[in-house]
Amino acid sequence: MTGERGTGLLGTASPADAAVPRAVFLDSMAMMPSAVAVVTAPRADGAPCGLLATSVTSFSTDPASILVSVSRQARSHPAIIQGAAFGVHLLARGQQGIARVFASVSDDKFAGLAWRQLHGVPALDGCLVRMICTRSAHFSHADHTVVI
Repeated sequence: MTGERGTGLLGTASPADAAVPRAVFLDSMAMMPSAVAVVTAPRADGAPCGLLATSVTSFSTDPASILVSVSRQARSHPAIIQGAAFGVHLLARGQQGIARVFASVSDDKFAGLAWRQLHGVPALDGCLVRMICTRSAHFSHADHTVVI
């Protein structure tokens, strides 16, 4: 993948050793529209945890599956990849405050929010869409884990 800042074109098929500068890649990806989702899971001690994710996509319709990419540096990473289930909450217009909370490093991201346990998973109320997912697979690539 190759790319140049300001060209509107990040990459083309090219030799694998042609690296894109990190800043160019980040700038380019920041321009890509994406849904904003909160991913939640219970920690081993039962406490709720979660993070903000923009790398969420449908994966399969049969069975219905989604794919979530989680940074291995995220404090919620162990709970999401080790638990049997996790929640994905698509935020609605006007829920920027919730997005900011889950993008933060706050210790209690659920304080003051309307939520409940649903099938053992912390579930936020009032989201555009809420999905409780059974983890069926995960694999690591670079600095992230892909969870299906």
